[in-house]
Amino acid sequence: MKFVMPKISRKRVYKLRELTKPVARFASGPHGLYLHDECGDLYYLDVAADPIENCFLLAPTLLFNSYSPRLIAGKKCEKLKPLKQIVTHHTTASFCFLPTEAEVLAQIPSELLDQVVAYEILNYSVTWARDDSTATLQLYTKE
Repeated sequence: MKFVMPKISRKRVYKLRELTKPVARFASGPHGLYLHDECGDLYYLDVAADPIENCFLLAPTLLFNSYSPRLIAGKKCEKLKPLKQIVTHHTTASFCFLPTEAEVLAQIPSELLDQVVAYEILNYSVTWARDDSTATLQLYTKE
């Protein structure tokens, strides 16, 4: 059975986007920060794309996909603590895992919305036959 994406208004997405930010792990290298899925410090992502119509990529193994915008480490995350891990569903485009912020924000449980300040995609899996994918998200709250 195919997952049906929860409906979320553009206004609601923009409101939630102000309160809940995507984060990713960046490690220091000889040429500055680079995205790393297992080690490094959490940084807020500078995502300029429209959260509904454009995709942003949080999967380090697919960073060289020419369809994805560059991820830029913004401000280093301070005083975040893990709240809960959840599984989210996403559409799959051109054999790539390209979640939108709207897809993520629509699936954060309503009972956690007032606590969640950031989220990180830990891993994902794509089901080509159904043209969808799932991701495990770590939700964060303030310490």
